[in-house]
Amino acid sequence: MAGARQAVDQILDAIRDRRIVNRKGELPAGYVDGGSRTVPGIGKPSHDQLAALIADRPAVEESRSLSERLAAIFGALSCAGTEAQESLLTQYGDQLAETAARLNSLLEERGL
Repeated sequence: MAGARQAVDQILDAIRDRRIVNRKGELPAGYVDGGSRTVPGIGKPSHDQLAALIADRPAVEESRSLSERLAAIFGALSCAGTEAQESLLTQYGDQLAETAARLNSLLEERGL
């Protein structure tokens, strides 16, 4: 659905504002380049999206902290035997799910 919405937005940009988004080839005379745009969560992030994330210091710090927490939990799980994994999941399963969901939300909010 998001892809279809983006396609309609691009058509409207071209008709109303004479702005071409996600252009391939030559820019028609009388039109302006609208740059590239992707549907959040689909396709690779643009340089501008990554630059905006990096410029947001609190978001970078939170992303790092969340990533480190996930790495610690997955690291413990990967080194543990089956019984120990069950114990770790009981102890840290909720934290794993909540941390992963927060990191996902943080990145989605920034179009990644």
